[in-house]
Amino acid sequence: MARIDDMMKLQFGNFSPNMEYASTLLFQMRWSKNIQEERDAPEQIVVGSMDPKMCALLNLAVYIESSTNVTSSEVLCGNPKDGDRAVRRFLADMVKDTAFKKIKSGKLGTHSL
Repeated sequence: MARIDDMMKLQFGNFSPNMEYASTLLFQMRWSKNIQEERDAPEQIVVGSMDPKMCALLNLAVYIESSTNVTSSEVLCGNPKDGDRAVRRFLADMVKDTAFKKIKSGKLGTHSL
């Protein structure tokens, strides 16, 4: 699992097929609040799921195929200069939906989604 702000810096060059396990991908997060140097960022294995709503591999493929400008950008999530703001707006609208209504009182962060 990755934080949304870390995913905004994900470049196409940072993921590759996993030759050892063909049904997975390898991602290398190049930026994170905890990463100071590239050598601090080991490859991570991304595994699919039998639930199509939760499958990271399926959702990544659908996102790439359905997004018109994604393949012309060096970063996965659109424009590297304002992509994080666009995702922030999208997530803000999404969590306003009644499906995300809090059951218990207190703060709800993106790590809780």
